[in-house]
Amino acid sequence: VTRAQMAAFLTRALDLPPPAVTGRFTDTTGHFFADEIDRLAAAGITVGCTPTTFCPDHAVTRAQMATFLVRAFQLPPAPEPVSLLPPPIDDGVAWERTLHVSTSGSPSGDGTSGSPFATVQQALAAATPGTRILVAPGSYGPFRLDGVTGAPGRPIGIFASGAVTIDAGSTGDVPIAGSDPSYLVIDGFQLTGATIHGMNIDDGGSYDTPAHHLVLRNLTIAAAGSGGNNDCIKLSGVDDFWVLGSDVSGCNRGEIIDMVGSHRGVISGNHFHDTVGNWFQSKAGSSDTIIHGNRFDRISGRAVNAGGSTGSQFLRPAGVAHEAANITIVGNLFVQNGENSGAAVAFVGCDACTFANNT
Repeated sequence: VTRAQMAAFLTRALDLPPPAVTGRFTDTTGHFFADEIDRLAAAGITVGCTPTTFCPDHAVTRAQMATFLVRAFQLPPAPEPVSLLPPPIDDGVAWERTLHVSTSGSPSGDGTSGSPFATVQQALAAATPGTRILVAPGSYGPFRLDGVTGAPGRPIGIFASGAVTIDAGSTGDVPIAGSDPSYLVIDGFQLTGATIHGMNIDDGGSYDTPAHHLVLRNLTIAAAGSGGNNDCIKLSGVDDFWVLGSDVSGCNRGEIIDMVGSHRGVISGNHFHDTVGNWFQSKAGSSDTIIHGNRFDRISGRAVNAGGSTGSQFLRPAGVAHEAANITIVGNLFVQNGENSGAAVAFVGCDACTFANNT
């Protein structure tokens, strides 16, 4: 359908009156639908393809058609998009205080912008609920999250303020690790040098008191591990968590995300790619996790392994009757996965799990 034909359809359907001024466009003089085009312009439904031309014989695009219809029928603005995903815990938070970390900081610093801390660990020791930690550009050593505790509506946030690397360095340590943190946000870091896990968060073995309410966002993790069961992100006994907007790749023999007895997670908007094992594994009683809007590229194992085979001593909670349950995998893009496993997605002892509307 051409633009001129669309003008004719709309002019007749709306019974538009003749215009007071004709010849609005220089390229419609003598055109079969010149009158209809002038009526459409006079009604404010078209402004042409340029200020002086209408391009009558060009095909009308879907976008142009949408614009014509909105103007013709005076349709109201579209409502703001509504996410059905649970919002992360820092959504709308007003931070109560800010601590600063810098490579030029001092062990005797007080965390102010004029006297910053030298390490993230110093800042965490001084942080209270409602504290935002801003880490200036540069490279820093590993830090631990043991017992770091915010509060509902008052999380503790650790934010990279620019290009910040957390490097395990010669220690071969895990860049970020810890037991039993809660109400904590980690945002914007690049994790390097990990010979074990890129990140390891757990409940410290106390299955009844999991780590909880954690946001892992805008992280870059590449090449974690050294050929053993090493994961880029290891979550053992973690409840109510979000993994958002991150780029994770190259995990050496483990999973990109390995969930052991973790529950109520949202994994959304990430790019997971180029790893030799699986991307995601949920096992040992893991449940109620939404995997939405992610891209999976060139994962030679299973992009998603929902379930597993775990010893009973690792089940969380104890005695649970499933490896995984209520894992929802929806609206993701899978590209070149499963070369070595024969499947991009597998359900292995997964109850009430859903795979829908993926590409």
